[in-house]
Amino acid sequence: MSARATRPWTVQLASGVALQLPPSLSSLSTYVALEQERWFEPEITMVRHLMQPGEDALDIGANHGFYALEMARCGPGSHVWAFEPTQAPRTRLMGSVRDNGLAERITVVPAGLAECNCEAEFSVSEHSEFNQRGSGAGAVERVQLFALDGFLERHAPGRRFGLVKLDAEGEEPRVIAGGRRFFVEQQPVVVFELMHGSRVNRDLLQQWRALGYGLFRWSESLAMLLPFDERDGEFAFALNLVAVTPRRQAELAARGLLLTVEAMASQPMPAVGHEALSVWCSTPALAGLGQPDAAAAQANPWLQVVAAVAAAHGQAGLSPAERVALLLHANDTVDPRSATPEEMVLRVHVLNALGRPAAALELGVAVLQQWEQGAAGPGPGLPMVPPERADLRLAPRRAPRDWLRQRLAEFVGRRSAWSSYFQRGSAANWAALIRDPDHSPEIERRYLLAHLVADLNPSLTDLGWLPDAAHTANPVLWSALIAAARAMAKTPAPDETALEAEHAA
Repeated sequence: MSARATRPWTVQLASGVALQLPPSLSSLSTYVALEQERWFEPEITMVRHLMQPGEDALDIGANHGFYALEMARCGPGSHVWAFEPTQAPRTRLMGSVRDNGLAERITVVPAGLAECNCEAEFSVSEHSEFNQRGSGAGAVERVQLFALDGFLERHAPGRRFGLVKLDAEGEEPRVIAGGRRFFVEQQPVVVFELMHGSRVNRDLLQQWRALGYGLFRWSESLAMLLPFDERDGEFAFALNLVAVTPRRQAELAARGLLLTVEAMASQPMPAVGHEALSVWCSTPALAGLGQPDAAAAQANPWLQVVAAVAAAHGQAGLSPAERVALLLHANDTVDPRSATPEEMVLRVHVLNALGRPAAALELGVAVLQQWEQGAAGPGPGLPMVPPERADLRLAPRRAPRDWLRQRLAEFVGRRSAWSSYFQRGSAANWAALIRDPDHSPEIERRYLLAHLVADLNPSLTDLGWLPDAAHTANPVLWSALIAAARAMAKTPAPDETALEAEHAA
């Protein structure tokens, strides 16, 4: 579904930020903002933890401003310089800055960054996320480029920068070369794009190491930076990494936001209190099971495992190394040779939390394929560990075991790609998930979007969350999209049952 009008749509994100975006579902930014109500990269959640009062930030390759606006929202007294060289996304970004009342907090720079001050041609397309230096088959814009060191000397002298987002579509080495003095002297935390298309920019890793930076990846579940190991086979899901100098590593570790290899090597198993388990069991997902008392938790091996996971996420006073040690202990306690599906989902949770999404997805697929009907594994009435901590906000409408299987099926569906935008032809996947009473609001959003962009007739009978304003930040837009779906239903289109049969084949 697309729109011919040039007036942008205003899409609200869950954080409260409003973005002006292209009025078309063919736009990646628009599609993702509606689908997930945030940007799809987990590092976007890192911003609110890392922005410090009085420290400024750079968004290099700002596009529509997901990062720039979040940086300004989360950094009291901070200023953000957002570099966007191409005209269409920059114009919408400037509109978003005004709409959010952030004109005094964000400077939109109509230029890109490179190794020197110069001009260059940029190929531009409808999909501004992929605009890049060089002339391509489509339209071309002539843009201004600056070297970062010289730009900051002239426009931000004496400013102190704590965070940089660097997404320059393969031009990152040139940007670093033009800002070498800045990166060495100020030592900001840098979240940078590792993948250029399907290619891993390994030279960029060496460039950061040569400047004295260590490499980390962000765990959204733990709200923590974890050491990045190039040997673990996770490159396929490592769109971004985070570069951090030893000085900054020490600062972030003291705030509980970073784990070093050295800290983990000497970490003993911490004691687990009952309070975190009590909070875990008070969530909407588990409240119906009742509260285990401390004595029962000590006597039941499964409750001890769940308590370790709960403590890793919520026990006060634990260091990053202690939190990771608890997750590893819980994972090692489950024997995969005899574990039930419910117990294996705990291992999915641990892998995902520890920054290994590819391994978590692979295990999740295997568990779904082997899931057996019958009695619950750990025992009736005992709490479970879903794939993601956020799942605990969803109260079950059926038996806990059915709820957990739906949570795993949705995890596999969502984690198979960063967005359903990249899964054209996936409408049948979401159609199968939406019929389950325990489906989440995001699955409804994915279901509708996948049908609309494929010009398929969605069934609206299973919608339970949309367009209720209590469950979406964009009720008006969703009402319009549902109206469009109803209009489509009056036009002959491929039957959903036939589509699912074709998908299964």
